[in-house]
This record gives sequence, C-alpha cells and structure tokens, in this order.
Amino acid sequence: RNTDAVAGFRRYLAGAPAGGEREWGEAGLALALMGAGDWDAARDAVTTLGSRKSSLAMPVRLRLVQGAVDSPKAGDVSPIIQELLGGDLTPAMRSWVLLVKGEIDRAQGNRDEARTQFELARTVGAGTPLAAAPLPADLRIAVLILQGEAAYQAGDHATAGGAFRRVLLEYPDAPQ
Repeated sequence: RNTDAVAGFRRYLAGAPAGGEREWGEAGLALALMGAGDWDAARDAVTTLGSRKSSLAMPVRLRLVQGAVDSPKAGDVSPIIQELLGGDLTPAMRSWVLLVKGEIDRAQGNRDEARTQFELARTVGAGTPLAAAPLPADLRIAVLILQGEAAYQAGDHATAGGAFRRVLLEYPDAPQ
C-alpha cells in the first residue's frame, strides 16, 4: 500500500520539525515513492536528504539503486549512482554499486557498458581485507593462495602472481 504510505508520510512531513524524526519521514517517503513507481520523486526525496548531509541518505540511495535492479519499470537512477560513486565508499561498497550499475545496464540491453561496469567492479573488489589482516600462518597461506587462484581465473595475472609470490617469499618452507 505504497500510495497510502506516500500520503501518510506527506501529511506527517507537512508539520514535522527539522531533525532526526523528519529525516526518517523523508527516508520513508522516498522508499514509499519508489514502491509506488514514482522514481523521479523518490530520487528528489533522497537528494533532499543528501543535501542536508543526513546519515540516512546513503542507505536510502543504496535501496533505490537495488530497487532499480528489481523493478523492470525503474526510472533513471544514474544520478543516484553517480552521487554514490562520487562519495566516500569502501572498496567493497564501491564494487557493489558498480556491479548493480552493470546489472541495470545489462537489463537495459547495454551489454558493452555492463561489461565495463562488471570489469570495474572486479578490479575495485579484487583486493581482500584478509590478505592484509594479521592471521595465523596456515590461514594466511590459504587466503593468499585463494586470492591468487581467484585472480588467475579472472584473468588478473599480475594480482595472481603477486599473491603467489607473497606465499613463496613469506612462507618458503610451507608445503603448499
């Protein structure tokens, strides 16, 4: 009942004071608008959140982008994706956004652009926190070997060689 929710959120926001509760109302309005299929209004609502540096802007943007993948009638979420990619994202989050962008492009028949986005996602997400984390030797060897094998299978021979080289240099006596 997204249409009813939109009306309810708008009534609430008409008299809501500035602050945290208003931001929650605006986030709810954006999600209800998305559910109702009004993508342009949903995008505008999340832009309003972002302009005020709301901590809810990022999660709502991510939800709208995911909703665009799930909905065949999604509006243009390119501005939201660009806002996300222009922001401060962890490598894993940036990789996810690029992957979703690739899925949207693929669904719209833009195969070349989708392939580019998938390649960027793979490149950004190629590193793993486990490869740099302090781990016991047996786990670290396994992580580096898996990283090397995954990179090799993905065609990233430089990363694969680096991971295998680290195993050989850091653990020369390891039977693996």
